[in-house]
Amino acid sequence: MALRLGKRDLQKRDNSGIEAGMTKQQENFWKDCPLVEIVEGKQGGAPVLQGTRIPVEQLVEEFELGSSLEEIAENYDVTREDVRKLLAFKKSHQPQPAF
Repeated sequence: MALRLGKRDLQKRDNSGIEAGMTKQQENFWKDCPLVEIVEGKQGGAPVLQGTRIPVEQLVEEFELGSSLEEIAENYDVTREDVRKLLAFKKSHQPQPAF
């Protein structure tokens, strides 16, 4: 029997549990969002939608890949309004790249 791993299973994590590639600036960025919580031991400390185990970057990625707010809300069993607010927060508080 072959072991099959999905994309999320293959994501690398560093020692803090935060997804590899997620900078402290990005982690701190999400701490300012009232819809997001970061809890040690919950999804490895990655920022998740409050009251869920859904990584916020996963919801953002779904939208960036073309899923509608309605599709995301239905697929993840969250409200359309929470997805909209999360995306609006990301857009208005987007960390600037360091040069």
